[in-house]
Amino acid sequence: MAATMLHVMHMTDVKSINWLGVIAIIGALLMIIGVFVSWASIDLGSWGGTESVSGWEIATDDDGEMFSYNYAPLVALVCGIISLIAMIVPMVLPAKNIGKMLGAVGLILAIVALILTALFYSDFDNAMYGIGEYLDVGAGVWIVMVGSIITILGGIIDIVKKPAKPETSENSEIPEKAETPEE
Repeated sequence: MAATMLHVMHMTDVKSINWLGVIAIIGALLMIIGVFVSWASIDLGSWGGTESVSGWEIATDDDGEMFSYNYAPLVALVCGIISLIAMIVPMVLPAKNIGKMLGAVGLILAIVALILTALFYSDFDNAMYGIGEYLDVGAGVWIVMVGSIITILGGIIDIVKKPAKPETSENSEIPEKAETPEE
């Protein structure tokens, strides 16, 4: 009967930390956080003031329908959450190829989020909404884009890196074949 063991990492053992995975986790967190930060600000011009809306508001409110890619923040949120899980699981539950498979999932989702966010950005950057009203891209779009790029880089490097050589103890080494003298 094989027992499944949960890998518990000691906090002082920094050599065993997958730093590329940590970088990808930070990128996925940025993707999630960026959705709740301002994605657009509307300068009301002569009426005075600036109105700011988050990605979440664009995706869930009826006012978001003025954007062609109003679903981009919601897709970025879902991709960020799944990427975060895909990057955490291999660090907690190390298995032979699970890191590469989940790294590929996180990589693909980060690419999807980056493309949709870039399309959202290109659709309305500094576009005129009405008389005297201008739209500007908010920081949330940039945060999601940077988070996607960081997740992509962490995922690519984690997928292509060579697996570490297993450590062996002196007692478990296989002795080399002894040479026999020729007669």
